Amino acid sequence: MIAARRVLETILFRTTFCFTILVFNIFTKSASADPDRFAVTIRSNSQVVNPATRDAMFFAMATGGGSKTSELNLQIELQYDLKLFAQSDNTSAIQFIIQSISVNGQTNYRGFDLSDFFTPDLVLGHIEFETDHGVYSRNFNEKFSVAEPVNLLSIDLQTNNEAPLIRKASIELLGFSDDAKKSFLTQIRLVDRYWATISLNDTVYRNILRYSIDDSDDISSLFVYFDLTAKVSRLGNELLADSRLRLRSNDPGKLADETDKISRMHLRLETLLKQQILKEKNHYDNADVFARKYVAYLERYRLLSELVSYSGSEQFYYAGRLLPTASFCQLLTYIDKTRFNGAAAQSIYRIMIRKGDSLTHEGNLAHALDYLNDAKDLSENIASIEVDRSVDLKIGKLKEGLLHSFILIATRTVSSDRPDLTQLYLEKAIDFKKEHLNLEQSINIESIIDPLIRAMTDKTKTLIYYGQNNEAIELNNKALHFINSFNAIPHYWPIIRQQLKTAHTGIYQDLLNTARDYYDKHNYQLSGEYAEYAYRYRIDHIDYLEDQRGVEQLQVQLRKPQISNLIGSGMNEMAHGNHSTALNAFDKANELRKAEGSALDASLDSLRKTAIKNMIISSLRSVDLKIWANELEEASMVYDEAMEKTKEFGFHDDPDIKAAFRRMEEKLTDRICMNNRLEFEELLYRVKRSANQGKLEEVRKNLDRAEKISSLNPGCFINTSELMMLSDRFKDAFNFKDQYQLLYNRMFEIGFSAVVADYDRLDSLYSLLSTPNDVYRPTSLMDFLADQNNPSLSLTACSYFAGKNKAIAAIQCLKMFKKQGGTEKQTREIQLILARQTARLTLLEGIHEYRFKTVDDFVENDPWYKVFRQEFTKMRKLAGE
Repeated sequence: MIAARRVLETILFRTTFCFTILVFNIFTKSASADPDRFAVTIRSNSQVVNPATRDAMFFAMATGGGSKTSELNLQIELQYDLKLFAQSDNTSAIQFIIQSISVNGQTNYRGFDLSDFFTPDLVLGHIEFETDHGVYSRNFNEKFSVAEPVNLLSIDLQTNNEAPLIRKASIELLGFSDDAKKSFLTQIRLVDRYWATISLNDTVYRNILRYSIDDSDDISSLFVYFDLTAKVSRLGNELLADSRLRLRSNDPGKLADETDKISRMHLRLETLLKQQILKEKNHYDNADVFARKYVAYLERYRLLSELVSYSGSEQFYYAGRLLPTASFCQLLTYIDKTRFNGAAAQSIYRIMIRKGDSLTHEGNLAHALDYLNDAKDLSENIASIEVDRSVDLKIGKLKEGLLHSFILIATRTVSSDRPDLTQLYLEKAIDFKKEHLNLEQSINIESIIDPLIRAMTDKTKTLIYYGQNNEAIELNNKALHFINSFNAIPHYWPIIRQQLKTAHTGIYQDLLNTARDYYDKHNYQLSGEYAEYAYRYRIDHIDYLEDQRGVEQLQVQLRKPQISNLIGSGMNEMAHGNHSTALNAFDKANELRKAEGSALDASLDSLRKTAIKNMIISSLRSVDLKIWANELEEASMVYDEAMEKTKEFGFHDDPDIKAAFRRMEEKLTDRICMNNRLEFEELLYRVKRSANQGKLEEVRKNLDRAEKISSLNPGCFINTSELMMLSDRFKDAFNFKDQYQLLYNRMFEIGFSAVVADYDRLDSLYSLLSTPNDVYRPTSLMDFLADQNNPSLSLTACSYFAGKNKAIAAIQCLKMFKKQGGTEKQTREIQLILARQTARLTLLEGIHEYRFKTVDDFVENDPWYKVFRQEFTKMRKLAGE
């Protein structure tokens, strides 16, 4: 059937995606006929980018940016290719390749451009293909990147002599994966942290100025703000070093300046603090007062974190943490020894523990845990602190209590039908486990998790009972993810897997039963569609539905009535002149017949050819309007497509198709000739207009184009008499313009003195024209010298004319030389020569314009011409004597 396998590197189709996905029908021929030809037609528009993820991203932008979600808009334009290529002798693959992508709309969030984070990375679609062994259907759901292609699916072939024929391929969804959404939300939080840090910086700096801390002698206040400025400076520097924000090119809040300012304040406070300690060295203050004041400030900023907006709370809470860095511990130890006799650090440690205990009693476990962790960190970094051994036990119980509280809330939300809250607290539990728990801690994870997973599987059982299979699958998947995250209670695995199998089977059976119901009602079209849905669902979830094969049996049953219906529908469409729709119906019937393994149906083949013939003739006749509208490119495309189909289906000798082609060719030729005649006349009009405007090059260009049109279209019988007259009229102008241009080129290459003779000769030839040309007037040598205003060139020309005994032209150059600033001394010899030449002119016998001219007629009475005037007078006297 199909010729020897050849490597295919064929672009199936390219499209542009702009929040609307285009679905394509792909019709191909066998590889033996023409493996590199694919005809592509757009069938319909499908759904937008996955709206749930997009809306979540918009909601994050609107919430932080102070706008409404409804006010946001975004356009993503994506151009991509799908390619079919050979992976090996018996495997082909469909490859998804990004050609270009652009993001437009409201992508600015609080002064930062988020265009890069609106790049889709998820493609979902469906493809149908045929090999020697049947027709197959596959779905694909793949992540991709702009940087490199991704293989959507591999097609396993049973022999190396077959090539897959793509029947239909569709991209049903281009969107954002959970990873893309997470990356986007991370960037949003990073921008929020940026502005929160600027706000925190401003708050701390204003307080320093308000309470004159930078001019204070109070050790407690100085130490508190020494610590605060260190933390704020650290936050700013971390953000400045984060390449994701690109703050070197865009720093809308001037974080770099603010961080530098707070860092300099930190150094000032450290200096003041050390100076104050030295002033009253060995004067011991009350350590408890110092410690309480310090912890009170920590508590103040923790409370502030609850009052500021959610986006800024993290930074303010950070300012309220005790962070025992090296510089902090070093300075606290120094203060402790010199002013508090070693009691201050111990007092801070003790107050932090008491604060943690108090918050535990109030049920505020998260804040209590932070106080105890801070106390523990302080004791680990300052050796003089006497450690309370109960702190580790308290921390362990708090961690267990917090984890238990998250899971308990999640368990309760399962029974209250709040899947959004269930997801939220499952994520909180997973995040808490990653951040606070490790393998060494003796927490009975399984006893904490077991009630939650039991509640989730019980809820799943109820959902399945009531037919809510999609919700059951979603809940099961959450349970599996949670178990994997904690690596616990593996005995629930088989239970969850069985529930997933039951739920998937329920969805599959619903689709299959719907298909059977329509079959029983003789609605074979809808029956076939639901059977296809069931088949695709089974393929997508084959791990759970491997033993479910009812849909294949139904599809076999459907083929005969579907074939009959399709043939009847095609004949009806053909009777109403809808030949393309009819052909689609016949082709589908033919595909089903092949899949059924039936012998060739001569009547169906005849119907297909009739539909194709009518399509060709109809398409050729439809070109009349395009030709009339002068849309010749579109008309030619229709012609080419019709010719291709004529060759493909062997209609070369069909008299009706021949007549349709001949009729179209005549109309197309007539229109092309009309266009050529109109363009020819327009060009002649432009020639005259350009001539009136003195634009010789435009004249030449339009004449050349007109001559080309007349020579290339002899069959259009274009009248060229006016063209010949105009060409003859401007022949001399073109010739002189080219010669003068050549002269100028040589002048710039070899110098003025080398071409002055040629310039004079060309001027003389131009002056001999019987009728001076009104389009082109060249720049004469004298005009050139005047324009250049260069005395050296004028003197060169003067010498040339004097040598050629052209005294009048030489005197004109001499005057120009004087006007341009030349010195009389340079011209004395030339003046002598010119005086003699002009004197002889005046003495020539006969009637001419120079006889009886005096010296004043040649040069003015100016001392500059003294040599000329004396020699001229002398020559006349000698002649008179």
